[in-house]
Amino acid sequence: RPEIRFFFFFSVSHCDICPADVTILSAKFEIEKLAAKENLRALTILRPVSYFENVHDAASQNPLKKGYLKNLHDPKKRLPWVSTVDVARAAVAVASDDTRWNGKTIECSAWNGSSMELSD
Repeated sequence: RPEIRFFFFFSVSHCDICPADVTILSAKFEIEKLAAKENLRALTILRPVSYFENVHDAASQNPLKKGYLKNLHDPKKRLPWVSTVDVARAAVAVASDDTRWNGKTIECSAWNGSSMELSD
């Protein structure tokens, strides 16, 4: 099999502590564990949190409107958020220096706040 120079995986935050029956998240943690067992030369895992971009998705009937934000969470609960652009920048930084980031799992978060705060 060809040598894999560098493997990095876009996982999801808190997948290691989610209930097993939340398979969309727990499956990501299973992949993380399998990758770790492969003895790869370099492995880095990025774990982004909720994406800002998901709160404005007109194609999925979820357009952003002032004072109103539709999502799956309690609107008053403060959660970590990140932009896909910030995650892409992190990925570039990791790929630019795989030695520094080898073996690391990076939680990607830029802001903590509630859906109500986002809708203002």
